[in-house]
Amino acid sequence: MAAAAAPIRSPAHFAQAIFWIWLHLLQFDVSNQTINPLEDEHNKSYRPLPAKRITLKNAITLRWALVPICWLVSSYFGRS
Repeated sequence: MAAAAAPIRSPAHFAQAIFWIWLHLLQFDVSNQTINPLEDEHNKSYRPLPAKRITLKNAITLRWALVPICWLVSSYFGRS
């Protein structure tokens, strides 16, 4: 996606873009799954919360820990 929207200066910048997108998608997905865990339990039982691979408390903690991490990564990558 990033490669189609702007020229790539180097393979390192492409890798940074892929990591940035993955990290923000992770934050979005964790946030989405903590909003209504019962829905996932019925529709998508393979996801981490319904499959009991992570507790709701830990998922919420991860969700909010990812917010400043996303900010820091965006700030760091924005300088290069």
